[in-house]
Amino acid sequence: MSGKETKISKSIGEFLTLNRVPNWRCGVLKGQFRKHGTKNWYHIDTGIKGLSDRQFMTSNGSGQTVYLEIKQPGKNQSDIQKEFEENCVKRNIPYFVARSVDDAAEILEALGMLRVKYYG
Repeated sequence: MSGKETKISKSIGEFLTLNRVPNWRCGVLKGQFRKHGTKNWYHIDTGIKGLSDRQFMTSNGSGQTVYLEIKQPGKNQSDIQKEFEENCVKRNIPYFVARSVDDAAEILEALGMLRVKYYG
């Protein structure tokens, strides 16, 4: 996720929390890390490639997970992200792409979960 997408994701996360929607980031951690005080490097690769940037559960008592991909305006999903979306859609799992808090508000409204309006 780029710097701008990180800011959008943070704002959307705060908006979801304001609407009493527990949510969390689902990033993939990749890289090489050295244990403090040693010369040994460790390669780390966690998460599922293509997984959305945020998730939350519906408030209707079903416990259904909703996946939310965050994108900068004008940017598109990668092929692996599109593949993850297709897998969700095949299984009737809600998946959305949001480029702003306004988008997140529309998504919550469509799911019947909007409590606090956003006037951005």
